[in-house]
Amino acid sequence: MNKPRKTVKIKDIAIELGVSNSLVSKVISGNLGTTKVRPDLQEKILKRAKELDFRPNPLSSALKRGRFGAIGLIVHPIGVPGSELFNKLLIGMSKSLNQHGLRLWLQFYEDSKQFMEFCNQEIYRSVDGLIVAGSAQSETRSLIENLHKEGLPVITSFHHDPASGIANIVYNAYLQGKLATAHLIEKGCKRPAFFCIRRDDDLRQQGYLDAMKEANLPVDPSLLLEGMGSGIDYRFLAGRTVITKALDNGLQFDGIVAQSDQQAIGAINVLRERNISVPNQVRVIGTDDSPTCTASTIQLSSVTAELQEVGGRLVNSLVQYIDGKKPESQLITPTVIERESSR
Repeated sequence: MNKPRKTVKIKDIAIELGVSNSLVSKVISGNLGTTKVRPDLQEKILKRAKELDFRPNPLSSALKRGRFGAIGLIVHPIGVPGSELFNKLLIGMSKSLNQHGLRLWLQFYEDSKQFMEFCNQEIYRSVDGLIVAGSAQSETRSLIENLHKEGLPVITSFHHDPASGIANIVYNAYLQGKLATAHLIEKGCKRPAFFCIRRDDDLRQQGYLDAMKEANLPVDPSLLLEGMGSGIDYRFLAGRTVITKALDNGLQFDGIVAQSDQQAIGAINVLRERNISVPNQVRVIGTDDSPTCTASTIQLSSVTAELQEVGGRLVNSLVQYIDGKKPESQLITPTVIERESSR
């Protein structure tokens, strides 16, 4: 059984070498400022710290700088159950938080009222900066802008209606639609159908339309598949319902671009029930590259959401912001993962 690691403190190194605690702290942190120190002594301190496996206490260091050593994440629910989108976001954030020696203050919100409850004075006494992710709402957006104006470093991760003047880091939803559609076209599809979520301002839908245009393929409006006239959601049942309706109406299509993996698998199940071969007659691609892609009887091609990458960049950018460097908005490029359903 391994013995617990002994914690080495700055004063241990200082006593051993016969120097002050502050000198050891400055040498190890690299913040000598105007302090003069002989090169040989500086090298001796660093060497001994390495030999003793000295590790700074991040919380103690943060408090000495007048900080809390924590960043906040207020998030609106991301993805349908089973997509693991939120898990991927947290994994990416966790890795970066560990690298910077920071803790996470986490809250979920469903509406602007809940968001407002979290954005009280307590937040200024809890975190050094804030990340807000999920679905933007008009009331929430103004609250975020107020936090920013009051001096709290804030970064968002919204696909629609991001807050004004605040860096926004997300995966490129437009490219998700475009790359998925282009992939089916490359595989020979001439009439791929697209699952519509929003009637207006649908970034993936615009990507679909542009991919069709660049391939010189006409877009039949009937290929833009909706539910009962008000769009559809991301769940299995939506995929089943919409494809059942399309087939019952005699729609001719040779591909499906779904806006979630669950939609895509729901559609595949209906196609198989109707004895329509996937991928020989209809090729299908989903979105998010969730665990359901490889759990399906026909393994599903999908375009990634890169949320682990997004999470890491959100933390890194916020840390730079806290340190005084203004962050920039970023769009993370997705990747097509080809599997049996489009092969």
